[in-house]
Amino acid sequence: MSQTLRERRRANDFVAVQELCAQSGGRIAIERTEGTPPREYVLRFAIRTLGPRANALTPRVRNVHVRLVLPDAYPNPGSMPRVKSVGSIFHPHFFPGGEMCIGNAPLTGLAAFVEWLGRVLVLDPSVINEYSPARSEAMEWVRKNRTSLPLDPVDFRSPVVRDENGLATAPTAPEPAVQKPRPPRIAWGFA
Repeated sequence: MSQTLRERRRANDFVAVQELCAQSGGRIAIERTEGTPPREYVLRFAIRTLGPRANALTPRVRNVHVRLVLPDAYPNPGSMPRVKSVGSIFHPHFFPGGEMCIGNAPLTGLAAFVEWLGRVLVLDPSVINEYSPARSEAMEWVRKNRTSLPLDPVDFRSPVVRDENGLATAPTAPEPAVQKPRPPRIAWGFA
């Protein structure tokens, strides 16, 4: 039986999300999926973020699990994935019940959406909307701690090395490559 265009898009998105997970060095993982091709994902983000409750405002590395559900009309415009935390989360863009206020998230593909979601979870200022919080007390924490944001590196396509406190450390720079001398350029033309 041949796949519909929508099913092919979901299958391609699944492969792209798997590739993102492989490139993330364990920072993003697919815990499980439902449907063939997947219509629902449970993702794990191993990131430095806030604790699950308002009294746990010290950022630390923890696993954040989210359920991502693709609506029937996906990938049509206006049919954004629905995101809900699995377990408690204290974040300015998640309501106390765990539903995420997505707003105007980019949808250029599911892998790009998952990458954007990771940036939201580490409180990257470039994707946080201060004027539309789902949880105002979490947004107050963001405003007071603006200089220490994002809480974790936002490049999810490269692994992160952490010190004993869970902080990302700068990777050691590779040895510079020895450059071969360039051959002389010959200019052709009329003088």
